[in-house]
Formats: sequence, C-alpha cells, structure tokens
Amino acid sequence: MRARRRDLAFYAPWAGPTIAPGGRPSGGAEVQVIHLAHGLAARGVRVALITYETDGLPGDVAGVEIVAQWRPAWR
Repeated sequence: MRARRRDLAFYAPWAGPTIAPGGRPSGGAEVQVIHLAHGLAARGVRVALITYETDGLPGDVAGVEIVAQWRPAWR
C-alpha cells in the first residue's frame, strides 16, 4: 500500500480538542491553522493536519486529512 501524497502538512499537536466533535478551541494559533488548512483544501491543495490523539478525532474535516500522533506521557 502506498502512502497518501500531500502537498502540505501542518503540525499543531494541541489542535485535537478543537477538531473533535463537541470539543472546545484549544488556542488561537490552533484555530488559525485549522482555518488556513480548510481554506487551502477548498482551493485544491492536499492538506494534512498532524495533532495529538484525541477522543472522537475524525479522519478528515472539510477536505483536510487529520493525522493522529501518539501523545507523549510527559505532558
């Protein structure tokens, strides 16, 4: 199986709660990255957003692929 190709990936580890259904915004920078990712995806850019694992995290939001990353225990 081939890996999915993307044009751009954002790393926003604390954006998970903002994306998860029923979640709350985790911060201003995370919200801005999500808006930017949605805007680029709407224009045909293949975008991924890498964030820490969060309960209920979808695999895709408005054309942006959500990539869950393991969350370190020290945080």
